[in-house]
Amino acid sequence: MQNSSNNVGPTKNPKFEFLKLLVRECYFTNVTHSEVVPDQKYDENAPWCPRLFDGFACWDQAPARSIVVQHCPEFIIGFDPRLSVYKRYVPM
Repeated sequence: MQNSSNNVGPTKNPKFEFLKLLVRECYFTNVTHSEVVPDQKYDENAPWCPRLFDGFACWDQAPARSIVVQHCPEFIIGFDPRLSVYKRYVPM
Protein backbone atom coordinates (compact mmCIF):
# COMPACT_ATOMS: atom_id res chain seq x y z
CA MET A 1 0.00 0.00 0.00
CA GLN A 2 1.29 3.44 -0.91
CA ASN A 3 1.85 5.98 1.83
CA SER A 4 -0.78 8.68 1.21
CA SER A 5 1.14 11.24 3.27
CA ASN A 6 3.67 11.48 0.43
CA ASN A 7 1.01 12.30 -2.17
CA VAL A 8 1.52 15.99 -2.60
CA GLY A 9 -0.40 17.82 -5.34
CA PRO A 10 1.50 19.41 -8.18
CA THR A 11 3.22 22.63 -7.26
CA LYS A 12 2.10 25.73 -9.09
CA ASN A 13 4.64 27.02 -11.54
CA PRO A 14 4.59 30.85 -11.34
CA LYS A 15 5.42 31.21 -15.04
CA PHE A 16 2.55 28.93 -16.03
CA GLU A 17 0.18 30.78 -13.68
CA PHE A 18 1.23 34.11 -15.24
CA LEU A 19 0.63 32.71 -18.73
CA LYS A 20 -2.83 31.51 -17.68
CA LEU A 21 -3.56 35.00 -16.35
CA LEU A 22 -2.54 36.57 -19.68
CA VAL A 23 -4.80 34.18 -21.59
CA ARG A 24 -7.74 34.92 -19.28
CA GLU A 25 -7.18 38.66 -19.61
CA CYS A 26 -7.01 38.33 -23.39
CA TYR A 27 -10.24 36.41 -23.87
CA PHE A 28 -12.39 37.44 -20.93
CA THR A 29 -11.77 41.14 -20.35
CA ASN A 30 -12.93 43.98 -22.52
CA VAL A 31 -9.53 45.61 -22.93
CA THR A 32 -8.07 46.91 -26.16
CA HIS A 33 -4.56 45.59 -26.74
CA SER A 34 -3.87 46.55 -30.33
CA GLU A 35 -5.09 49.03 -32.90
CA VAL A 36 -5.52 48.93 -36.64
CA VAL A 37 -2.86 50.94 -38.45
CA PRO A 38 -4.63 54.01 -39.87
CA ASP A 39 -4.90 54.91 -43.56
CA GLN A 40 -5.14 51.33 -44.75
CA LYS A 41 -7.46 50.13 -47.46
CA TYR A 42 -9.48 47.17 -46.28
CA ASP A 43 -13.06 46.12 -46.67
CA GLU A 44 -15.08 46.78 -43.48
CA ASN A 45 -17.61 44.21 -44.70
CA ALA A 46 -15.00 41.50 -45.20
CA PRO A 47 -14.59 38.78 -42.58
CA TRP A 48 -12.87 39.74 -39.35
CA CYS A 49 -10.09 37.75 -37.74
CA PRO A 50 -10.86 36.76 -34.13
CA ARG A 51 -9.05 37.85 -30.98
CA LEU A 52 -5.91 35.78 -30.50
CA PHE A 53 -3.30 35.20 -27.82
CA ASP A 54 -0.10 34.16 -29.59
CA GLY A 55 1.93 33.29 -26.48
CA PHE A 56 3.43 36.76 -26.26
CA ALA A 57 0.59 39.23 -26.76
CA CYS A 58 -3.16 39.51 -27.11
CA TRP A 59 -4.30 40.66 -30.54
CA ASP A 60 -7.79 42.12 -30.81
CA GLN A 61 -10.18 41.16 -33.56
CA ALA A 62 -9.56 43.13 -36.73
CA PRO A 63 -10.65 43.19 -40.36
CA ALA A 64 -9.03 40.63 -42.62
CA ARG A 65 -6.11 42.01 -44.62
CA SER A 66 -5.47 44.77 -42.09
CA ILE A 67 -2.31 45.50 -40.13
CA VAL A 68 -2.50 46.04 -36.39
CA VAL A 69 0.10 47.41 -33.99
CA GLN A 70 0.80 47.35 -30.27
CA HIS A 71 3.72 47.86 -27.91
CA CYS A 72 6.10 44.98 -27.28
CA PRO A 73 5.25 43.04 -24.12
CA GLU A 74 7.33 44.16 -21.16
CA PHE A 75 7.34 40.80 -19.34
CA ILE A 76 9.75 39.21 -21.84
CA ILE A 77 13.43 39.80 -21.16
CA GLY A 78 15.02 41.65 -24.05
CA PHE A 79 11.76 43.14 -25.37
CA ASP A 80 11.52 46.93 -25.21
CA PRO A 81 7.95 48.06 -24.42
CA ARG A 82 8.71 51.44 -25.99
CA LEU A 83 8.94 49.70 -29.38
CA SER A 84 6.04 48.32 -31.40
CA VAL A 85 5.17 45.03 -32.97
CA TYR A 86 2.95 44.61 -36.03
CA LYS A 87 0.70 41.80 -37.17
CA ARG A 88 -0.93 41.35 -40.58
CA TYR A 89 -4.31 39.66 -40.47
CA VAL A 90 -4.58 37.20 -43.33
CA PRO A 91 -7.80 35.24 -43.93
CA MET A 92 -7.44 31.50 -44.21
